[in-house]
Amino acid sequence: MCISFSGGKQTRYERSGSWKYTDIGIERSVSNMLQLIFDAASPDVYDVLRVVISMSGASDEIRNREFETEFTHRSPFRQTHIHLEGDSLFSLRAAYGSHGSGFLMIAGTGSVVVAADRTGRVVKRGGWGRMLGDDGSGYWLGLESLRHYTKAIDGAERTGRLFELVREQIRSLVGSDFADLRLALYSGKVSPAQFGRLIFEAGDDPAADEILRNGAKHLVDLVRLIERETGGSIDRIVTRHGSVACSPIYSAAIARELGDGFELRTLHTDDVLGFALTEAAQLGR
Repeated sequence: MCISFSGGKQTRYERSGSWKYTDIGIERSVSNMLQLIFDAASPDVYDVLRVVISMSGASDEIRNREFETEFTHRSPFRQTHIHLEGDSLFSLRAAYGSHGSGFLMIAGTGSVVVAADRTGRVVKRGGWGRMLGDDGSGYWLGLESLRHYTKAIDGAERTGRLFELVREQIRSLVGSDFADLRLALYSGKVSPAQFGRLIFEAGDDPAADEILRNGAKHLVDLVRLIERETGGSIDRIVTRHGSVACSPIYSAAIARELGDGFELRTLHTDDVLGFALTEAAQLGR
């Protein structure tokens, strides 16, 4: 979260945990958001609040309006103006504005590809969540690393640097008993996403290289799927966004999988925050 005060000062806050209303419900999500704002801006000092929220999973317009109504009702500020939007569409606007065209490839814990054609039409593929999709994401990379680990134990794949890193991570999280890891994974105490970064630390390990190639292919396949469906009406610009998609090793794998003919760009988190502050400043004007 980035907050801009009336005097022009900007402060950035980061908090862990889930904020999505799809995970914890609208009431708890609103409470968490307001508490974070209270930590930064007292309603005794600032009487007008303008908020733009880009939230993962916020693709239901009816529920988004419910969230905004609940937020406004519970806000103690004299005036509250709020806009909630799904993170993928918001990031697409941050990347290309209202009239630009191109693809946005997002890969962090989850993954999705969205695109805007030259008429402003938006197309989205992927983003089904960790259980049904999100191929190529940090969660997926971690899960593939764990699968490699179990296959190597069975003798179906060779052990190497990735195997060693996964083993070390398991021991640091739950100890040496694999049954404890399985229980921790199934109960949600440990997430496969916690193993995703190991792919980038495994060097030239063949298993890690194959997982990276497959992950990049999954993401690029979504770009090509949208391109075929839209008949070439989208500019051949691919903007990467998210901690996984923007990592140097993964970026290189994505570029190789795309081949020639695409312009590659990067959308940084600060770019999205700056866009959000600009949007917030216009609310209620």
